[in-house]
Amino acid sequence: MMSKVEIRFHELLKTAEHLGEHRIHTVERRSDQYGDYAAMYLETELIPGQWVKTYFWIGVPYGETPFPAMLHIHGGGSQTANLEHVRHWTSKGYVALSYDWKEELSGQEHYSDLAEMPTKDMEEEFDPLQSVMFTRLIHAKEMVTWLAQLPEVDAGRMGAFGISRGGTVTRLLNAWDSRLQAVAPIYGCGKHMSPGRLNRNVRRPHTLEDTYLWEQLLSGFRLAERQQSPMLIMSAINDYWGWMDAICEGAAHLPKAKRGLFFAANQNHHLDGWAGAALDCWMDALVKGDGHWPQAPAVFVSVSEGALRVTAEFGAAGLSALPQKLRFCWSWYDWSEVLPPGRYWHVKELDCSQDSGFSVEIPVIDPAISGFVYVDAIYADGVKTSSFPLRFSPVYLGAAASGMPLTLELANFTRGLDGWHCPEQRTEPFDPDFRYVFVDDPQGGRALALDEPGSKFALVTHKPVDPIMQGDKDHLKLQLRLFTDVPGVWEISVIYRPDQAGQIVWVSEIEGVLGWADARLARQSFGHADGKALSTWEKMHKICVAFLPKQVDSSSSCKPALGSVHFV
Repeated sequence: MMSKVEIRFHELLKTAEHLGEHRIHTVERRSDQYGDYAAMYLETELIPGQWVKTYFWIGVPYGETPFPAMLHIHGGGSQTANLEHVRHWTSKGYVALSYDWKEELSGQEHYSDLAEMPTKDMEEEFDPLQSVMFTRLIHAKEMVTWLAQLPEVDAGRMGAFGISRGGTVTRLLNAWDSRLQAVAPIYGCGKHMSPGRLNRNVRRPHTLEDTYLWEQLLSGFRLAERQQSPMLIMSAINDYWGWMDAICEGAAHLPKAKRGLFFAANQNHHLDGWAGAALDCWMDALVKGDGHWPQAPAVFVSVSEGALRVTAEFGAAGLSALPQKLRFCWSWYDWSEVLPPGRYWHVKELDCSQDSGFSVEIPVIDPAISGFVYVDAIYADGVKTSSFPLRFSPVYLGAAASGMPLTLELANFTRGLDGWHCPEQRTEPFDPDFRYVFVDDPQGGRALALDEPGSKFALVTHKPVDPIMQGDKDHLKLQLRLFTDVPGVWEISVIYRPDQAGQIVWVSEIEGVLGWADARLARQSFGHADGKALSTWEKMHKICVAFLPKQVDSSSSCKPALGSVHFV
């Protein structure tokens, strides 16, 4: 027998599938070569007794109706209804809608009026209408309802995608709405929205029984088996909002035929350059009925003569098209030992051919350390699919150490969610071929040296949160322990949003001092090509350190070395 809470939950869900009395108001119209666009307000009685005014952009392509439809659900922060997403999908032949579920933002002219919809969970009592996730769920359902009734829309061909918190809402929508043909939650694994897990999300005392009931109804993780339509799960593998552990737990409950996977290595809340093509392909294949979703690889680990080999395999039916490239991504330490995004992922790429063997050998630092690995397949049209990650223990497989030393502790930043992308406060070499040697620092400890002049060291960060970085950070300087035995210049690059759209690089150069030296760099010393200095240390997502010798010849023994890195 259902509880009163469950009965009310299902009654309100049903109400959101019927539009009822409503009012529509247009505030702006635009057009381009692909279609017509309008910014509108939809007024509905979303919650009994409360009228909600939803602001949204909609695009309708030129051509013969009806069209497939696409719903965009934005994320938190400063995001709102997004015309660029609407234009993209309209250009592809979809009626596209992006709505605002957050209300007023600073400087925003148009926004939704959500009446008294909650911003937390269980604000006063354990009731669906006191849950921010439930009210955002029925809000999304109502936008699907409004979209489906448009004469320009083929209600049998609708899809939805959401980003960050919108990805969490997308998972809930797909669990409680059968009208969509495909969905794609981006980052939102849905596990962290449970009461008590996020931002002190609960304002009233509650029992674990309350939490359990809430999760049965509103946790995207718990609702994995309820997912109605095929789901493309897209996430950065070090993501603080959709971390791989929870994503994989939820994905394991989805039938293989109803899931696609897309992971972006060494990213946190950003995707890589293959994401757009993958999302387009998924929706075109399953919503529009145009094209097909390419086969994803499976990953296997084996040992031959003590060496660890990772192999990508494809289904018995064979490949309709050979991938152009495979990317093997692996990380050491178990999931329980290192919190995301504190993990560093090694990446090795392999150009595909019929005789390539679809496999690579990976060096083993310590056979006793467990690891996990997945493989990306990248196709000629730019679409990337990812395998389900595989956990393995080298020692039980019979693998021997590759003769490489243990990972070197280079950065003394805090571990876990707010630290460097490095297990156990260590920064592993960024080069998957391990072209590194280790040298002794006369002040104690060891440093990492490069065999090849001109090669780079790289440290990947989530946030620069050395424990002393409290309050005003402008006075801090970045200190690097450096060694060189030939004249040259050290080039230190600070990178914001590495390896993705919007990447920005600031560079600081310092003259090399023969022998060991501590170099201290102020934030203002890092300059950009446009003449602007680095505005804040918080934009330091990645550091690259390179030594450029003034003269290199065959007799040069140049082996620059990088020691500790920290703020002072």
